[in-house]
Amino acid sequence: MDTNSRFKRELYKLYPSKLYWLGTSLLFHFIHTLMESGVFDKYYQDRMIVRELGKQLINQAAQSMVEKPKRSTGELHLSDDGELVATEAPAEDEQKRTRDAL
Repeated sequence: MDTNSRFKRELYKLYPSKLYWLGTSLLFHFIHTLMESGVFDKYYQDRMIVRELGKQLINQAAQSMVEKPKRSTGELHLSDDGELVATEAPAEDEQKRTRDAL
């Protein structure tokens, strides 16, 4: 009996380390099998589509963020008293008359 119990004690010392490697290898084999079977393909495609749509929305928002002018000033000139005054563009009728006269 003494030999048998001594053998069991030695076996219990080695058993946890062997079980660890067996469990680890089975886990990696399971993960590899899942990856090769295509189970996660739809998940990755959905994530990629969401990522690309997000990039597209950010690009559109960046392009649309053009600073609007505060007011249209046109041309400015100095008046007789030294103030800046906006020069008004001639009316369309006056421009047509000027073209017709030429």
